[in-house]
Amino acid sequence: MNNVYIERTIIVFIVIIGFLLRIYRIGYHDFWYDEIISISITNRISYCWNPPLYFYILRAWMEMLGNNEFSLRLLSLVFSLGSLILVYKLGKYIFNYKIGLISAFIMAFSGYQIWYAQELRPYSMVSFVGLISSYFLFKFFREKKDRNWILFLAFSVCGIYSDVSYYYIAFFAVQFLICILLAGKRGIFRIILSLGGILLASLMQINNFIAKLKYLNRGFWITDVDLKSLLLFFKNINFGYNLPDLFSLPIAAISILLIWGGFVLAYKTKEKKQDYYFLFTICFLPVVLILVFSKLFFPVYFYRGFIVISSYYYMLLSLGLVYFFRPLYKLILPALYLFLTFLGLFSYYRDWNIPATGYYAGIYVKKPFRPAVKFLEKNVEDNDFIAYANSSSHIVMNYYFKDKVFKHNFIYYPGMKDDSYGREYSSIKCQQGETLSIYDSDFLDFSRLWLIGCRWERSGELDENSQKVKYYLDKMLLLQDAIEFDGLWIFKYVRH
Repeated sequence: MNNVYIERTIIVFIVIIGFLLRIYRIGYHDFWYDEIISISITNRISYCWNPPLYFYILRAWMEMLGNNEFSLRLLSLVFSLGSLILVYKLGKYIFNYKIGLISAFIMAFSGYQIWYAQELRPYSMVSFVGLISSYFLFKFFREKKDRNWILFLAFSVCGIYSDVSYYYIAFFAVQFLICILLAGKRGIFRIILSLGGILLASLMQINNFIAKLKYLNRGFWITDVDLKSLLLFFKNINFGYNLPDLFSLPIAAISILLIWGGFVLAYKTKEKKQDYYFLFTICFLPVVLILVFSKLFFPVYFYRGFIVISSYYYMLLSLGLVYFFRPLYKLILPALYLFLTFLGLFSYYRDWNIPATGYYAGIYVKKPFRPAVKFLEKNVEDNDFIAYANSSSHIVMNYYFKDKVFKHNFIYYPGMKDDSYGREYSSIKCQQGETLSIYDSDFLDFSRLWLIGCRWERSGELDENSQKVKYYLDKMLLLQDAIEFDGLWIFKYVRH
């Protein structure tokens, strides 16, 4: 049978499997805080500091397909499948079809990739655009065609207008560093001129990037980098967040061995050494830049940003898997990797809880808001009042109330900090909409008060602000009922 036919059959099979894994339960979970933010930004794109390209695409997508969980998350799925095809093409172009196919296989089954393929955020698009820009950059240095250079520049600008995070900026900077190193004396002027053009075209987004850095410097949920956070990099980017942390050390060891095996394989094929260096640099130098910045200034190290370099990481692993595939005794590493891949998928689809630690801040198993909303719609009366005590529930539940209008406020206990922003609630009113100190609630006119409390994690526990607010209300009012919706608590109070 023709080898080309077999190769095409395998990649079609991988893409179909990747699609099925990404479409499965894509609309099962309710939207969470960040996804509602994405929807709200489509109504105020020009007034938001987030890069506009993704949100313009999302707004057009909403107009065509509606705004339910299934239809909106399909946009991320489309970009994720595009990345799947691109990683195959880039791996094949740089090395050979085996590396392309194995890289696509790793990406197709990665719980990390599926997580963002099923989330209404721009991360899958960032990965997609970054892959395209790298593909044309590599083609330019191999084929020396101006068309590839122009396409690289165009997609670099698209990348900056898709995500102006520190990760994409670091990735972008490394791309141009590689250009300067490989261009020689004659090409440096052209590269500097091109870089100036990109910076000029992206000036508005660079300003937003600087504004974001200033904002983060005042406090945010990102934790300091330590050894455990580095070990978790390998677990999370390979197999996803739901896999227990006890696997992080063996996964880090397996990953490092595979990367070393890839280096040995590339070194034996002398003409591929430079290609391996290109891949290794574009994968790990952005991570090093982020680590250095986090240590010198303030933390910007968080796992979802790694999606922009994840494709190149999978190609490095693919080289190692090929190296360790023969002889038979070496098969233990590929076998272990395959086992962990399927365990990671199982943990993702079973919604295994993610540890409530700073390492996973900003990463949560989604809570079921709609059942709580339906319960309130049936039970809340005109003169009742809804009080939210955790910011993860406020805007999400108001979104699901749709046309229902209830009296509500975000209630905070003085001195309490929001876990998401690392600042006191009293100083971030604009982030929560209407807010009210618990001491001011005495002046509210209500028959019954419904307190909504939880943590950002779906743990069934209350965060500190929810606990303080509930403790105060327990003294001032009569607690009549309490009901939990898988991590989300509703407390009903009446006056004595």
